[in-house]
Amino acid sequence: MIEHRGDIHHIFPRQYLKENGFSQSQYNQGANYVYVQQEINIKVGKRSPADSIGQIREQCQSGKLAFGGIDTLPDFEANLEANCNKSCCKV
Repeated sequence: MIEHRGDIHHIFPRQYLKENGFSQSQYNQGANYVYVQQEINIKVGKRSPADSIGQIREQCQSGKLAFGGIDTLPDFEANLEANCNKSCCKV
């Protein structure tokens, strides 16, 4: 990851939370941080997690990559298993 220029990403993007009435002390919590590739962080931007997850599902169906290299539902599910709880994203 370090070789791929990683960024600290807000799982629930800071701007998204600001626009929905959350304070800085609420969105700058350690549990809201994840380390991701810089290019993915930029592409996700201020999208809600539901929008980002939806686009990943679309890229698994279409094969047209929007975020990273996950292009099949089994790969997506394996990534969720390795990094979170699959039920949190309702694959």
